[in-house]
Amino acid sequence: MAEPGKKALRGWRRLERVHAFVADRIESELKSAGLPPLVWLRALEELEHAGEDGLRPFELQRALDLEQPAVSRLLEKMAAAGAVARTDCAEDRRGWNMTLTASGREIRDRMASIHAAALSAHYLPHLSDKQARALDEILGEFLDSARAAKGDH
Repeated sequence: MAEPGKKALRGWRRLERVHAFVADRIESELKSAGLPPLVWLRALEELEHAGEDGLRPFELQRALDLEQPAVSRLLEKMAAAGAVARTDCAEDRRGWNMTLTASGREIRDRMASIHAAALSAHYLPHLSDKQARALDEILGEFLDSARAAKGDH
């Protein structure tokens, strides 16, 4: 396997730092508004996209790319807050689905608004439209390639 070059390593480290910088500011703004952590927004959006049937916990785990115990804790907290509901799974009597509640939609909407404002303040001003499009394309191609190599869809 080839060793990464200096520019590849520097690019990776910069990507990590940019993510940490922006995510930290988003988390801070969510916390100041009395809202849960950013991972909730990702989970609530996944459940919204899933529709009425919701998602099985393992599907949410795959979508969020988190370990099973982390997803279990996340779902417990979200259910305790009334943001999600647990329903029986029609395909598997032993399984269950998580669905988004009306309260979860309200939380998601509030979080999404703060998220968008934080991106507008801490991320977008540092990129031209051309750079943002190029970054989106590069990272999208990377994810597609990585998922294909892993066998994910």
